[in-house]
Amino acid sequence: MRILQAYINRVAYELTTIIIPLVPLTYLAHILGPNGVGIIAWSLTSVELFVMLFLHPLSLLGQLTLSNQRQDLPAQIQTFGNILCLRLIMTLVTVGLFFWYYQTSAGWFIRDYAHELQLASGLIIAGFLDISWLYQGTGRRTNVVLQSSFSKIFLFLFVLLFVKTSTDIDAYIILVVIIQILTNLLMWFRIPNAFWQKIRLRPQRYLRRWVPMMLSVAGLQLFYVIGRLLLPLYPLDFELWVGYLDSAIKLLSVGTVIVISIGLTTLPKFFHLANHGKFDDMLNHMNNVLENVTAFGMALMFGTLGMASGLTQWFLGVEYLRVGQLMMALSPVLVLVGWSTVLGGQYLRVAGKNTLVTLSMLAGLATMLVFGVLLVPNHAGFGAVVAIDLAQLVIVIMQAFFARQVLSWHLFFKISWQYLLAGAVMWLAVFIIGYRQIPAPFISFMQLVIGTIVYVGIIWALRSPLINDAKQILREYSRFYRRNGFLK
Repeated sequence: MRILQAYINRVAYELTTIIIPLVPLTYLAHILGPNGVGIIAWSLTSVELFVMLFLHPLSLLGQLTLSNQRQDLPAQIQTFGNILCLRLIMTLVTVGLFFWYYQTSAGWFIRDYAHELQLASGLIIAGFLDISWLYQGTGRRTNVVLQSSFSKIFLFLFVLLFVKTSTDIDAYIILVVIIQILTNLLMWFRIPNAFWQKIRLRPQRYLRRWVPMMLSVAGLQLFYVIGRLLLPLYPLDFELWVGYLDSAIKLLSVGTVIVISIGLTTLPKFFHLANHGKFDDMLNHMNNVLENVTAFGMALMFGTLGMASGLTQWFLGVEYLRVGQLMMALSPVLVLVGWSTVLGGQYLRVAGKNTLVTLSMLAGLATMLVFGVLLVPNHAGFGAVVAIDLAQLVIVIMQAFFARQVLSWHLFFKISWQYLLAGAVMWLAVFIIGYRQIPAPFISFMQLVIGTIVYVGIIWALRSPLINDAKQILREYSRFYRRNGFLK
């Protein structure tokens, strides 16, 4: 029950941060067009890469350290002050590196969009002002949820007011920067007074841990960023392809959150079993979670294959047909990232094999760069998508090899073929419903409903253990509500 509740809470939070921006996405897609969306995405992503590599690892380090010091306020105060000092130093380093990047690239494709890149550079300041790591590390996640939700709602409202033509690209970038700076700045006024005390600066202690944290960001989000930034290697209209790929990633992120959250919310139980020496229970738990991510991942992958083309045409416009095609090509990530979350994020990390996880991530990053450089010049966005798929596949293969002593291959393939079969039949049903139909919300809704019924029906007929787990959860909820007087 606790794991399910944690999963629901996490998915609700993550989906809030993803679904809210989808509302202005459809508006911007129609107003700015693929070219305008691409220019914005490229400008913001260029800055995001620097923030992700230099500031995000410190945020993660601060959050984890504070979380481990929940019962030690003086230690939390020292951590907060030192991490804040390091973030200030890294912000100055980031500004310097970004300025160097801007100057050295001025003679290349950047010359056409130098102004947009200058405006987007304000996100570095917003990145420094982001102290959500303090609230998450000290267990006050609600503040972060509200801040994230309100910032996106305000952005949408101001977009409706100030972005009205295809020439309002600069206006949108300015709005994004200003709102992020202001909403992050407001969080500073809610910092408890206890944290504003004299601290003993020893940043070198945290700086040594920053490097491993920086390596840990090599994952799907970094691959997405690199994929967009490699598209200027395509000689013709790279802005269009950046817009297509950016829209595909944002739409596909809904499914990615659902799959990843399964692994992240079950991680505490994994640690609990490992710390108490319950090795057999830990392996059973890993197999159960692996089945869960496979079930959801396969359903989302085949659902994307069947629905993406029609959905993107009515949601974004017929000129965004490529977005649906890119989503279909990128859909295997929905399964692969789920497996990686369980094998690397759970077993290998709990087993103390963080070096192997980092090695697999770096191998994936190298694969992404090599195949991206080789494929993007001739295949544009599809080359970037294939590079992302291959990178994630390399990560899963390496992590499965590292976990080969505990991973039951017989059980793994037994699990996979059931959901692969169910997903294939579901795709056929979804495809038939949308065949030769004019893309419309009703058609997508029918595809979703019928596809879900077919998928659940097949895994029921195959007597999947997941069905028994669902029955058990429903019975527990029923008993809980009866015990508390909600059901009569």
